[in-house]
Amino acid sequence: MTGLILKDFLVMKKTLSYYLFLMLIYSFLAFTGTFPYSITSGFAVMLGAMGPMSAFAYDEQARWDKFAAATPVGRKGVVTARYLFAFILLGAGGVIAALVSLGVTVFGKAQVDVWWEPLAVTAAVCLVGLLLDGVILPVIYKFGSEKSRVIGMIIFVTFFGGMALLSWLSEKGGLDPSALGGILTNLPPAVLVLAPAAIALLLFWLSYRISVGIYRKKEL
Repeated sequence: MTGLILKDFLVMKKTLSYYLFLMLIYSFLAFTGTFPYSITSGFAVMLGAMGPMSAFAYDEQARWDKFAAATPVGRKGVVTARYLFAFILLGAGGVIAALVSLGVTVFGKAQVDVWWEPLAVTAAVCLVGLLLDGVILPVIYKFGSEKSRVIGMIIFVTFFGGMALLSWLSEKGGLDPSALGGILTNLPPAVLVLAPAAIALLLFWLSYRISVGIYRKKEL
């Protein structure tokens, strides 16, 4: 299991270095005030979502699936390793984004109401990335990396386009978020933090179970 995860990191070494380099550039721009600090959190989602997709593509090119499925860990172990790889990537990206965001608010030009606001933003974005992984990974196991690229792009565009539309409607007065805000402010802080995390982890686990079922029946 550990070897499969390590294999993904070694195969993705050059690609991950490229993502890290871009993250450093945008972090610098966030420190100068050119971009908002939250842009670094977007790279955490990119690491968590694009990293596994690229790893699938490399595996298909090398015809790794047949060999990996024949290893002692079996097909379930292969899926488990890929999900852990995605989880580790998203977690590592989230930690880096959180540190950068805190640095920007302390030493940069970002203004926040409370010191933990960057941590909350990063955590929320990472939970979104976890949900996206939960949607994309079963699709890749079902259709393969090539067909899933188009489907993944549709999912990304639909999700982020929907978020942008809601933001635009809110700014134009088409939506009134005050009612929802009143409900949220009356909830205990522990519920606000733990409930979204629990839901995201549950959906990620359900996604894992679905992928295991798909991969067990898939012809390699």
